[in-house]
Amino acid sequence: MIARRTLLAGGTALFAVGLTGCEHNESDTKTTPLISPTPSVAPQRRDAVSQEIFLAQLATKAAATVTGDRKVMYQRVAAAHRLHYQVLSQADPFSGNTATPTPSVSPTPMAAGKGAPTSELQTHEKNAAAQYLSNCQAAQNPSESLLWASLSVFCSAVGPNAPAPRPTPKVVPITIGQEPVVNAQQALLTHLNALVAGLEWGIGRLDEGHALRTWGQQRRDQVIAQRAKVRQTIRDASATPTPDVAGYPMSTVPANAAATRSLWSSLEGNVLSGWGRVAAASPSSQRSNAVSAMIAQTKYLAYLEAGVTTWPGWV
Repeated sequence: MIARRTLLAGGTALFAVGLTGCEHNESDTKTTPLISPTPSVAPQRRDAVSQEIFLAQLATKAAATVTGDRKVMYQRVAAAHRLHYQVLSQADPFSGNTATPTPSVSPTPMAAGKGAPTSELQTHEKNAAAQYLSNCQAAQNPSESLLWASLSVFCSAVGPNAPAPRPTPKVVPITIGQEPVVNAQQALLTHLNALVAGLEWGIGRLDEGHALRTWGQQRRDQVIAQRAKVRQTIRDASATPTPDVAGYPMSTVPANAAATRSLWSSLEGNVLSGWGRVAAASPSSQRSNAVSAMIAQTKYLAYLEAGVTTWPGWV
Protein backbone atom coordinates (compact mmCIF):
# COMPACT_ATOMS: atom_id res chain seq x y z
CA MET A 1 0.00 0.00 0.00
CA ILE A 2 1.21 3.48 -0.88
CA ALA A 3 1.03 5.99 1.95
CA ARG A 4 -0.48 9.38 1.22
CA ARG A 5 2.75 11.15 2.17
CA THR A 6 4.81 9.40 -0.49
CA LEU A 7 3.08 11.76 -2.91
CA LEU A 8 4.18 14.99 -1.26
CA ALA A 9 6.09 17.49 -3.34
CA GLY A 10 5.68 15.32 -6.40
CA GLY A 11 6.27 18.19 -8.78
CA THR A 12 8.16 20.77 -6.75
CA ALA A 13 11.39 20.28 -8.74
CA LEU A 14 9.67 21.70 -11.80
CA PHE A 15 9.26 25.07 -10.17
CA ALA A 16 13.01 25.59 -10.07
CA VAL A 17 13.14 25.65 -13.86
CA GLY A 18 13.22 29.11 -15.40
CA LEU A 19 14.40 31.01 -12.33
CA THR A 20 17.84 31.75 -13.81
CA GLY A 21 18.68 34.17 -16.58
CA CYS A 22 16.88 37.20 -15.16
CA GLU A 23 19.31 40.10 -15.51
CA HIS A 24 19.32 43.22 -13.36
CA ASN A 25 21.38 46.39 -13.14
CA GLU A 26 23.41 46.67 -9.95
CA SER A 27 22.65 50.36 -9.65
CA ASP A 28 18.96 49.59 -9.81
CA THR A 29 19.22 47.36 -6.74
CA LYS A 30 20.88 50.20 -4.85
CA THR A 31 18.23 52.79 -5.66
CA THR A 32 15.14 50.59 -5.86
CA PRO A 33 14.45 48.41 -2.82
CA LEU A 34 13.35 44.87 -3.56
CA ILE A 35 9.90 44.22 -2.14
CA SER A 36 8.70 40.68 -1.63
CA PRO A 37 5.21 40.32 -3.05
CA THR A 38 2.47 39.46 -0.60
CA PRO A 39 1.01 36.11 -1.60
CA SER A 40 -2.60 36.41 -2.68
CA VAL A 41 -5.19 34.53 -0.65
CA ALA A 42 -8.26 33.18 -2.38
CA PRO A 43 -11.61 34.44 -1.04
CA GLN A 44 -12.58 30.85 -0.21
CA ARG A 45 -9.66 30.54 2.17
CA ARG A 46 -10.29 33.92 3.77
CA ASP A 47 -13.87 32.89 4.41
CA ALA A 48 -12.74 29.53 5.81
CA VAL A 49 -10.34 31.24 8.23
CA SER A 50 -13.27 33.19 9.65
CA GLN A 51 -15.53 30.16 9.59
CA GLU A 52 -13.13 27.90 11.48
CA ILE A 53 -12.42 30.29 14.33
CA PHE A 54 -16.17 30.95 14.56
CA LEU A 55 -16.92 27.21 14.75
CA ALA A 56 -14.25 26.86 17.45
CA GLN A 57 -16.00 29.58 19.48
CA LEU A 58 -19.40 27.94 19.04
CA ALA A 59 -18.03 24.53 20.06
CA THR A 60 -16.46 26.08 23.15
CA LYS A 61 -19.83 27.58 24.11
CA ALA A 62 -21.54 24.26 23.46
CA ALA A 63 -19.04 22.49 25.73
CA ALA A 64 -19.95 24.86 28.55
CA THR A 65 -23.58 23.73 28.44
CA VAL A 66 -23.05 19.97 28.77
CA THR A 67 -21.15 17.51 30.92
CA GLY A 68 -19.30 14.20 30.73
CA ASP A 69 -18.48 12.67 27.36
CA ARG A 70 -20.42 15.32 25.45
CA LYS A 71 -18.33 18.06 27.03
CA VAL A 72 -15.15 16.26 25.98
CA MET A 73 -16.54 15.82 22.47
CA TYR A 74 -17.31 19.52 22.03
CA GLN A 75 -13.96 20.51 23.55
CA ARG A 76 -12.17 18.36 20.98
CA VAL A 77 -14.31 19.75 18.18
CA ALA A 78 -13.27 23.25 19.26
CA ALA A 79 -9.60 22.22 19.40
CA ALA A 80 -9.78 20.71 15.92
CA HIS A 81 -11.34 23.84 14.46
CA ARG A 82 -8.59 25.93 16.04
CA LEU A 83 -6.01 23.70 14.35
CA HIS A 84 -7.87 24.12 11.05
CA TYR A 85 -7.72 27.88 11.55
CA GLN A 86 -3.98 27.77 12.24
CA VAL A 87 -3.32 25.90 9.00
CA LEU A 88 -5.67 27.97 6.84
CA SER A 89 -4.36 31.28 8.17
CA GLN A 90 -0.75 30.53 7.17
CA ALA A 91 0.74 32.11 4.09
CA ASP A 92 1.18 28.55 2.79
CA PRO A 93 -1.41 26.16 4.24
CA PHE A 94 0.55 23.23 2.77
CA SER A 95 3.84 24.03 4.48
CA GLY A 96 3.53 21.00 6.77
CA ASN A 97 4.13 23.22 9.79
CA THR A 98 2.84 21.49 12.93
CA ALA A 99 3.91 24.29 15.27
CA THR A 100 1.70 27.26 16.08
CA PRO A 101 2.51 29.70 13.26
CA THR A 102 1.96 33.42 13.14
CA PRO A 103 -1.24 33.86 11.13
CA SER A 104 -1.00 35.67 7.80
CA VAL A 105 -4.75 35.85 7.26
CA SER A 106 -6.96 37.50 9.87
CA PRO A 107 -10.52 36.29 10.53
CA THR A 108 -13.58 38.45 10.07
CA PRO A 109 -15.91 38.31 13.09
CA MET A 110 -19.10 36.33 12.52
CA ALA A 111 -22.32 36.59 14.52
CA ALA A 112 -24.19 33.59 15.86
CA GLY A 113 -27.94 33.34 16.20
CA LYS A 114 -29.82 33.30 19.47
CA GLY A 115 -30.48 29.57 19.64
CA ALA A 116 -28.91 27.05 21.99
CA PRO A 117 -25.13 26.78 21.43
CA THR A 118 -25.38 23.11 20.48
CA SER A 119 -28.07 23.82 17.88
CA GLU A 120 -26.23 26.83 16.52
CA LEU A 121 -23.06 24.79 16.18
CA GLN A 122 -24.88 22.02 14.31
CA THR A 123 -26.41 24.50 11.87
CA HIS A 124 -23.10 26.18 11.11
CA GLU A 125 -21.23 22.87 10.84
CA LYS A 126 -23.74 21.74 8.21
CA ASN A 127 -23.45 25.00 6.29
CA ALA A 128 -19.65 24.87 6.43
CA ALA A 129 -19.63 21.27 5.17
CA ALA A 130 -21.68 22.29 2.12
CA GLN A 131 -19.46 25.28 1.38
CA TYR A 132 -16.28 23.24 1.72
CA LEU A 133 -17.66 20.63 -0.67
CA SER A 134 -18.30 23.40 -3.19
CA ASN A 135 -14.73 24.62 -2.68
CA CYS A 136 -13.47 21.08 -3.24
CA GLN A 137 -15.27 20.83 -6.57
CA ALA A 138 -13.78 24.16 -7.68
CA ALA A 139 -10.23 23.41 -6.49
CA GLN A 140 -7.45 23.68 -9.07
CA ASN A 141 -4.98 21.10 -7.72
CA PRO A 142 -4.92 17.88 -5.66
CA SER A 143 -3.71 19.55 -2.47
CA GLU A 144 -6.60 22.00 -2.45
CA SER A 145 -9.07 19.28 -3.41
CA LEU A 146 -8.14 17.15 -0.42
CA LEU A 147 -7.94 20.14 1.92
CA TRP A 148 -11.54 21.13 1.25
CA ALA A 149 -12.73 17.53 1.14
CA SER A 150 -11.19 16.92 4.55
CA LEU A 151 -12.82 19.99 6.08
CA SER A 152 -16.19 19.05 4.60
CA VAL A 153 -15.95 15.55 6.02
CA PHE A 154 -14.95 16.79 9.47
CA CYS A 155 -17.86 19.24 9.67
CA SER A 156 -20.28 16.57 8.42
CA ALA A 157 -19.17 14.22 11.20
CA VAL A 158 -19.86 16.66 14.05
CA GLY A 159 -23.07 15.90 15.90
CA PRO A 160 -24.51 15.82 19.42
CA ASN A 161 -24.16 12.02 19.62
CA ALA A 162 -20.97 11.65 17.59
CA PRO A 163 -17.79 10.26 19.14
CA ALA A 164 -15.17 12.80 20.13
CA PRO A 165 -12.70 13.59 17.32
CA ARG A 166 -9.29 11.96 17.62
CA PRO A 167 -6.52 14.56 17.97
CA THR A 168 -3.75 14.14 15.38
CA PRO A 169 -1.46 17.13 16.02
CA LYS A 170 1.38 15.75 13.87
CA VAL A 171 -0.81 15.36 10.76
CA VAL A 172 -1.40 18.48 8.67
CA PRO A 173 -1.99 19.10 4.96
CA ILE A 174 1.05 19.10 2.69
CA THR A 175 1.65 19.63 -1.00
CA ILE A 176 0.82 16.52 -2.99
CA GLY A 177 1.34 15.76 -6.64
CA GLN A 178 -1.19 14.82 -9.27
CA GLU A 179 -1.65 11.10 -9.86
CA PRO A 180 -3.86 9.16 -12.27
CA VAL A 181 -7.30 8.47 -10.82
CA VAL A 182 -6.90 4.77 -11.52
CA ASN A 183 -3.79 4.65 -9.30
CA ALA A 184 -5.77 6.14 -6.43
CA GLN A 185 -8.56 3.66 -7.06
CA GLN A 186 -6.09 0.78 -6.95
CA ALA A 187 -4.86 1.98 -3.55
CA LEU A 188 -8.47 2.25 -2.36
CA LEU A 189 -9.13 -1.28 -3.60
CA THR A 190 -6.23 -2.56 -1.52
CA HIS A 191 -7.81 -1.01 1.58
CA LEU A 192 -11.20 -2.50 0.71
CA ASN A 193 -9.60 -5.94 0.29
CA ALA A 194 -7.96 -5.61 3.69
CA LEU A 195 -11.24 -4.47 5.27
CA VAL A 196 -13.09 -7.53 3.95
CA ALA A 197 -10.37 -9.77 5.36
CA GLY A 198 -10.45 -7.96 8.71
CA LEU A 199 -14.22 -8.17 8.95
CA GLU A 200 -14.06 -11.91 8.33
CA TRP A 201 -11.33 -12.33 10.95
CA GLY A 202 -13.45 -10.56 13.54
CA ILE A 203 -16.72 -12.27 12.61
CA GLY A 204 -15.08 -15.65 13.12
CA ARG A 205 -14.04 -14.73 16.66
CA LEU A 206 -17.29 -13.26 17.95
CA ASP A 207 -20.04 -15.31 19.52
CA GLU A 208 -23.12 -16.18 17.47
CA GLY A 209 -25.79 -13.54 18.11
CA HIS A 210 -23.33 -10.88 19.27
CA ALA A 211 -24.51 -7.47 18.03
CA LEU A 212 -21.07 -6.58 16.70
CA ARG A 213 -20.92 -9.88 14.80
CA THR A 214 -24.28 -9.16 13.15
CA TRP A 215 -23.12 -5.68 12.21
CA GLY A 216 -19.85 -7.07 10.84
CA GLN A 217 -21.68 -9.54 8.62
CA GLN A 218 -23.87 -6.80 7.18
CA ARG A 219 -20.90 -4.51 6.74
CA ARG A 220 -18.90 -7.24 4.97
CA ASP A 221 -21.67 -7.60 2.38
CA GLN A 222 -21.69 -3.82 1.84
CA VAL A 223 -17.93 -3.68 1.39
CA ILE A 224 -17.92 -6.60 -1.03
CA ALA A 225 -20.52 -4.79 -3.16
CA GLN A 226 -18.55 -1.54 -3.00
CA ARG A 227 -15.37 -3.36 -3.89
CA ALA A 228 -17.03 -4.84 -6.97
CA LYS A 229 -17.97 -1.35 -8.17
CA VAL A 230 -14.43 -0.06 -7.68
CA ARG A 231 -13.03 -3.06 -9.54
CA GLN A 232 -15.38 -2.42 -12.45
CA THR A 233 -14.39 1.25 -12.54
CA ILE A 234 -10.75 0.21 -12.78
CA ARG A 235 -11.53 -2.25 -15.57
CA ASP A 236 -13.44 0.49 -17.40
CA ALA A 237 -10.17 2.45 -17.37
CA SER A 238 -8.49 -0.50 -19.14
CA ALA A 239 -6.50 -1.44 -16.03
CA THR A 240 -6.27 -4.68 -14.04
CA PRO A 241 -7.66 -4.41 -10.49
CA THR A 242 -5.35 -5.09 -7.57
CA PRO A 243 -5.88 -8.77 -6.68
CA ASP A 244 -7.46 -9.86 -3.42
CA VAL A 245 -4.50 -11.45 -1.65
CA ALA A 246 -5.44 -14.17 0.81
CA GLY A 247 -4.21 -13.72 4.35
CA TYR A 248 -3.77 -9.95 4.70
CA PRO A 249 -1.41 -9.38 7.64
CA MET A 250 -3.31 -7.84 10.53
CA SER A 251 -1.66 -5.84 13.29
CA THR A 252 -3.20 -8.13 15.87
CA VAL A 253 -5.52 -11.10 16.04
CA PRO A 254 -8.76 -9.85 17.64
CA ALA A 255 -9.17 -11.84 20.84
CA ASN A 256 -12.41 -10.23 22.02
CA ALA A 257 -15.11 -7.75 21.02
CA ALA A 258 -13.05 -4.72 22.05
CA ALA A 259 -10.07 -5.86 19.97
CA THR A 260 -12.35 -6.60 17.02
CA ARG A 261 -13.89 -3.14 17.26
CA SER A 262 -10.42 -1.58 17.32
CA LEU A 263 -9.24 -3.60 14.32
CA TRP A 264 -12.32 -2.76 12.28
CA SER A 265 -12.16 0.95 13.08
CA SER A 266 -8.52 1.06 11.96
CA LEU A 267 -9.36 -0.64 8.66
CA GLU A 268 -12.42 1.58 8.11
CA GLY A 269 -10.20 4.61 8.69
CA ASN A 270 -7.82 3.36 6.01
CA VAL A 271 -10.72 3.12 3.57
CA LEU A 272 -11.70 6.71 4.40
CA SER A 273 -8.17 7.81 3.56
CA GLY A 274 -8.34 5.76 0.37
CA TRP A 275 -11.41 7.67 -0.72
CA GLY A 276 -9.61 10.90 0.17
CA ARG A 277 -6.85 9.95 -2.22
CA VAL A 278 -9.47 9.34 -4.92
CA ALA A 279 -11.01 12.75 -4.20
CA ALA A 280 -7.61 14.42 -4.62
CA ALA A 281 -6.93 12.63 -7.91
CA SER A 282 -10.40 13.03 -9.43
CA PRO A 283 -11.62 15.71 -11.83
CA SER A 284 -14.10 18.23 -10.46
CA SER A 285 -17.19 16.39 -11.66
CA GLN A 286 -16.27 13.22 -9.75
CA ARG A 287 -15.05 14.64 -6.44
CA SER A 288 -18.43 14.86 -4.73
CA ASN A 289 -18.88 11.08 -5.04
CA ALA A 290 -15.56 10.47 -3.32
CA VAL A 291 -16.37 12.99 -0.57
CA SER A 292 -19.76 11.32 -0.03
CA ALA A 293 -17.95 8.01 0.39
CA MET A 294 -15.61 9.61 2.95
CA ILE A 295 -18.60 10.93 4.89
CA ALA A 296 -20.22 7.49 4.82
CA GLN A 297 -17.05 6.09 6.36
CA THR A 298 -17.40 8.44 9.34
CA LYS A 299 -20.75 6.81 10.14
CA TYR A 300 -19.18 3.35 10.22
CA LEU A 301 -16.43 4.71 12.44
CA ALA A 302 -19.03 6.27 14.73
CA TYR A 303 -20.76 2.91 15.17
CA LEU A 304 -17.38 1.48 16.14
CA GLU A 305 -17.03 4.33 18.66
CA ALA A 306 -14.17 5.95 16.73
CA GLY A 307 -14.26 9.65 15.96
CA VAL A 308 -12.76 11.35 12.93
CA THR A 309 -9.23 12.69 12.97
CA THR A 310 -8.47 16.42 12.84
CA TRP A 311 -7.82 16.14 9.09
CA PRO A 312 -9.81 13.18 7.72
CA GLY A 313 -8.15 11.71 4.65
CA TRP A 314 -4.64 13.00 5.41
CA VAL A 315 -2.29 10.31 6.71
